[in-house]
Amino acid sequence: MQTITCNNTVAEVLETYKGLNIVKSDDGVIMVHNPIHETLFIVCMDDSKSCGHRTFDEKYNTVEEARNHIDWLKK
Repeated sequence: MQTITCNNTVAEVLETYKGLNIVKSDDGVIMVHNPIHETLFIVCMDDSKSCGHRTFDEKYNTVEEARNHIDWLKK
């Protein structure tokens, strides 16, 4: 099992897609890891607000949604 550590988060690498890692944290959260910028994006977190309450939507916590996010980034 390959893992990454980013911002004190250790996560299992599920796959690499278009140069970015799709990873899963110990508590099952799917994230996209950018190895160049050392950032993590939580796929199922509604971060459309700059402040305030953000929601966690479990139905988007999937590898497929992570791939969709990467496709959107790589447009």
